Amino acid sequence: MEKHVRLGLLLDIYGELLTERQRSILFQSVNEDCSLAEIAEREGVSRQAVRDAIMKATDNLEGYENRLKLMERRMALMNGLEELQNICHDPAVKAKIRTLTEICEDGI
Repeated sequence: MEKHVRLGLLLDIYGELLTERQRSILFQSVNEDCSLAEIAEREGVSRQAVRDAIMKATDNLEGYENRLKLMERRMALMNGLEELQNICHDPAVKAKIRTLTEICEDGI
């Protein structure tokens, strides 16, 4: 998985555990694709402060995932649902699988 995508997923899952400043800066970096200079200007801090906040937030998110494995479990669940969808022939069961997939996708 691409690092940028992984970081976005981790932010979606664990973002509320970060400080407001870390969450804001990382969101701007990952979801809005802002440069360090753009974020620094918006936040009124140096580029180095932005870089440090991104590094600290990234380390925190990776630490949460290493301990809790929520993203890993979600990906395993999604893969399992996809496999079931591919092998199932009963329309009613396929509809239930689609519903469960949507719930999993919306759950983050």
